[in-house]
Amino acid sequence: HFPAPQSALVPSLPSSEFIWRPPTLSVCELELLHSECISRINMYRSGELKFSDGTDDTNVLAGLTPVVEWSGNNRCSSHMAMGDLHYNLRNGGGCEGGHYTSFSCATRGEASQNTCCVRGGSAFGDPTAIVTYDLVKNYLFHCLQAMWDEGITPGKKGHWQTMRNPAFSAAHCGFAWTSTGKVWMSQDFSATADLAASPPCSCRGKAAGESDGCGGSCIACVEAPLHTCADAPHTDLLSTKCTGALRTSSSGGSSRECTCDELQPLCADPTKRPCRIDGFMCSIATVCPATCARGCPGRLPTCPTGTVTTQHGSGRLSGPLSGPRPSPSSPSSFSATAGAALGPRWVAPGGRKGGGSHQGGCLTPGGNSGSFDERWGRTESECRRECELSVECVAYEHALINGQRSGGGGAAYTRCELHKDPVSDLMPLPGHVCFVKVSPTP
Repeated sequence: HFPAPQSALVPSLPSSEFIWRPPTLSVCELELLHSECISRINMYRSGELKFSDGTDDTNVLAGLTPVVEWSGNNRCSSHMAMGDLHYNLRNGGGCEGGHYTSFSCATRGEASQNTCCVRGGSAFGDPTAIVTYDLVKNYLFHCLQAMWDEGITPGKKGHWQTMRNPAFSAAHCGFAWTSTGKVWMSQDFSATADLAASPPCSCRGKAAGESDGCGGSCIACVEAPLHTCADAPHTDLLSTKCTGALRTSSSGGSSRECTCDELQPLCADPTKRPCRIDGFMCSIATVCPATCARGCPGRLPTCPTGTVTTQHGSGRLSGPLSGPRPSPSSPSSFSATAGAALGPRWVAPGGRKGGGSHQGGCLTPGGNSGSFDERWGRTESECRRECELSVECVAYEHALINGQRSGGGGAAYTRCELHKDPVSDLMPLPGHVCFVKVSPTP
């Protein structure tokens, strides 16, 4: 980590309070998060993602080029993130430490850094331990949307200006954690990538022990253990009929908080309510995953099959694994028609852009992608089945990238998005289909 601005790199953690990577996050997933971060930024720069009110950015309308992932600097970004997180915890938490060690890594030309204030692990009252791929990705995406929305809200504009700056053509993202589940996330932008100072990192197609190309070595990917499934300490649902802790309601009165045991009959209810997970809307199954049983996350294989390995230098953070999330080694085989008699109907979005078609990407009434879980390597029938079995999923989007359906060339891979927010419209995108779930009537 970098202990101070422009200091020499210290090849160790600040203390036992910090960790390079949560054990519930596999090496492959961490590497994918580096790439997901850049891909998400480019979705804003391309106009695929918009302001929360559905409007477009003027720079995007004028034409912005995507930033490339400067993979050789991912590790260095995480070293800076660790230094910032260490400063944050020693100076009161909150957003303290933002940019404390910025520009400690190699840059070329104009440069800038965006930082997400510390999340989870009781930061800002949020007890969530952000230690799984899906949680980190959701918090990251929520932060990036808030940064982009600075363009339509009063106050600071710096994060948004950095994301939309046409002078930047390269970027790299950093992640750092505490053992209690706090996460620090930063995004570093540069005019160009200095490949001489920080060459690209890759372990794709390499055997364990081979060089990753940037000073580390490759090891075989090992699946991370499941994160312990536990109910949230607070449900934030108050009722005079409940028996939990006495709380003050928004109207100023006092009432009892409902416990997960009392909410168990509502586990199958997909309705979302405000919860403490960084301001997200949550279903009962999200707040009480252990009580609801099926709300507990499963473990899908994340490591590539065959001899493909991923890098993880000794005592160092791994760099990116470019390309899509590896397909499961033993993917589930779902029948497209299984349970059709009792299952939901699948219809095209009915909004203005959707019409009667299902060809395109899913959009919420606000004109953005909303909240969703992402799965790689799924067939469309598998994607549909996962949405059918999920209490939170209200629609799914399936994409065939670089394949015949999208009119592209090269190797094809698939992406499945399980959408949690209402979907009403479509964004025209080649190779994408979107279907809304309509539950059967009794």
